[in-house]
Amino acid sequence: MIKGAKIYISGGEQNITENIVHRVLAKIKGAPAGVKGISLFIVPKLRLSETGGLGERNGVALAGLIHKLGYRGTTSTALSFGDDAECHGYLVGEPHQGLKYMFQMMNEARVGVGCGAAVIGYRGYMHSLAFGIWPQGQRSGDSGIRRRRLHPRLSGGAMLA
Repeated sequence: MIKGAKIYISGGEQNITENIVHRVLAKIKGAPAGVKGISLFIVPKLRLSETGGLGERNGVALAGLIHKLGYRGTTSTALSFGDDAECHGYLVGEPHQGLKYMFQMMNEARVGVGCGAAVIGYRGYMHSLAFGIWPQGQRSGDSGIRRRRLHPRLSGGAMLA
């Protein structure tokens, strides 16, 4: 059974997917003191039934929404585990290796965040480039196509390099 709380959980509670599986660091009874005793668990929002489908709700509850900077389309939440009902967690890997596993996952997540930031930056660049090109107002022949020219600040090639 898992009991405790987590904060700053991106997408911790939503109704886009049928189930949410949380990764939780916790200690097993009799674990060594300090960080050496931390184990990694997965804790689903909904437990699995005997047939493998979605079953009853696990003891994961939304404790609050957090307003912070970051990706605007993702909710950031505080969650409580085991306050109102039993919360079942399932051990991932070896006991007492949770911090090692979590750091590996966090390093992989950082790569994903970096790729997302690069895409957002590139999109901003493309929008600013499109904004710098505007219709000149003269028609080119009978085709009805407007000629385009660069904004004077962009004509030096600074944005096109």
